[in-house]
Amino acid sequence: MSKKLLTVSIAAYNVEAFIDQALSSLRVDSVIDRLEIFVIDDGGTDGTLEIARRYADRYPDSVFPVHKANGGYGSTVNYSLAHATGMFFKLLDGDDWFNSDGLVRLMDALEATDADIVMTNYQTGPDPDHLTLRDYYAEEGGEIKDLSRFTAKSDFGMWGMTFRTQVLRDCGLTLPEHVLYTDALVVSYPLATAKTMQYFDFSVYCYRVGRDGQSMSKQSIMKHYPEMMDLDVRLATFCAAQEANPNYPIIRKRVSEYHAGTVHFMLLMPVCRNSLREIKALDKNIRAISEDVYRYAENAGHTGALLRLMRRMGYVPYWGMIFFQRLLKY
Repeated sequence: MSKKLLTVSIAAYNVEAFIDQALSSLRVDSVIDRLEIFVIDDGGTDGTLEIARRYADRYPDSVFPVHKANGGYGSTVNYSLAHATGMFFKLLDGDDWFNSDGLVRLMDALEATDADIVMTNYQTGPDPDHLTLRDYYAEEGGEIKDLSRFTAKSDFGMWGMTFRTQVLRDCGLTLPEHVLYTDALVVSYPLATAKTMQYFDFSVYCYRVGRDGQSMSKQSIMKHYPEMMDLDVRLATFCAAQEANPNYPIIRKRVSEYHAGTVHFMLLMPVCRNSLREIKALDKNIRAISEDVYRYAENAGHTGALLRLMRRMGYVPYWGMIFFQRLLKY
């Protein structure tokens, strides 16, 4: 078996309707031999595993279906990272897919780069015919950036990120099980051990939006927002422990933006005294853990500005959210 350049970890819980599209997007003759693809059927009950096995029959050295007891998204990442042999590591949700041409370009870029983290543009939409580009490259440029001196103009999410596998291992990445939104940890923790990042001007990841049952749907967030709050606290604690790290400014930026994002989603909850108490308690807790995360969250776009206003006015503007929630987006 040839040496693998890229490990792709696919979280695949009951995604029978989508997994063929995900795997087909990776089935590119010029790169398939350099890919290691773990399809983690996380205790699913539909035909996802059988579809993955058909791909494994055709590409036995590249596609590895795994069926295991349900442990949640984090457990799928933990499994793949523990078994990865690829030099680089990238996540793919089973209901999303890659741009195949972009994948070829990514593989070429990984062969040539010395960066620890590679950033590529990504696209969002309900299907391949209706996609919107998220253009990181236009904001950041393409040279290798030293993370100790780098403050990104843009935020960044897991959809655009490919990691050197050793960087993930060096930071001790292990995700909690049965918890949603843990991709925030995948984005943040490696910043403690990575040295460099490089942006490339093409898209790889295609992020499906608008599907019922997604973790970022309104219904899911309203049900699981306590998990988002717990991760907010976990990230603030991580950030506070990194104050002596040369990469602290970029870590602080990423974590403070997550806190602002958590508040953003909590502002979309029903406007009531209990919701306000939870927002204020979380904000107070974050301040106690990291004054920096608390302060820098005010710089995070519109939500940061709103958070700053509410703090300055004793959260009185919160009661106006009943009129402005429609202007905020999930």
